[in-house]
Amino acid sequence: MAARRLRGRIPRGSCGSPDTGASPGRPGLAFAIAHQGRGANYVVVCWWDRENELPIRVFVEESGRWRPAEGSESICVWDLQVLWFERETYVATLLAEPVERGRDTYLARHLEETA
Repeated sequence: MAARRLRGRIPRGSCGSPDTGASPGRPGLAFAIAHQGRGANYVVVCWWDRENELPIRVFVEESGRWRPAEGSESICVWDLQVLWFERETYVATLLAEPVERGRDTYLARHLEETA
């Protein structure tokens, strides 16, 4: 099955974090998952904060526009593979090395598998 490119923009500032840049306790690192689901396309936006927390926001494509997830709309089992990889990478780099070196090591790692 050929993948269709997810289009559109997530409204700026809709992630609920006023500043995801680097600061004490916040390495300024984030990642996103673009998911083409059976029932809908969605994007999961995550960023590392307060040393070891991962705020997560989910956006759903509806009629060609993106909106914040509602009710029970959430991530699915396939997204957990990405979250686990990011967690393992974060623990092995940012929590195990000085932040500056850990940030570079974290950014150099990539998930090679696809769900």
